[in-house]
Amino acid sequence: MNIIIDLGNIWEMLSAIGTIGAVVLSLWLSRRNELPRLYVHYCMNYSSDLVEKTHIFEIVNIGTIPTTVIDEGLSLFNRKYFNSTICFQGVVNSSFSSKDLATSYSNTLRPGESMTIEIEFQNMIDTVNLLMQRKNKSKCYFYIIDSTCQMYFTKLSVKGIVNE
Repeated sequence: MNIIIDLGNIWEMLSAIGTIGAVVLSLWLSRRNELPRLYVHYCMNYSSDLVEKTHIFEIVNIGTIPTTVIDEGLSLFNRKYFNSTICFQGVVNSSFSSKDLATSYSNTLRPGESMTIEIEFQNMIDTVNLLMQRKNKSKCYFYIIDSTCQMYFTKLSVKGIVNE
């Protein structure tokens, strides 16, 4: 008994697989632009008119759609799952680049808009010490969570914060 499997024309099969791959790739590329993207920048305020130094985090929406900032804090690692995180006890100042917001404090960022979060010097040290708790790490991460539950991180030096 002879079993013959006829696959047809191999070139037609490869052409069909290539067409399906091209459609999937084009759909993925068109969807990629509609995802929110935030950029987080960290700096310290050494202004002489302030009595105390502050830590400043600037969040910029570099995506093409508006997004809402839900939460911010510090974490041990730059990953979403199985990560120790802690929120700040108080934020000194939070300001936006746009003047025509619906409310005085709205955390929705349209494309190109930015917001700054200012944290007191001692509050930052207390939060870092609470996060570290006998862990000998030289860095931690500031994180932002947006409305799609995506986390964005920026690296901070623990020695730079504690020894300032």
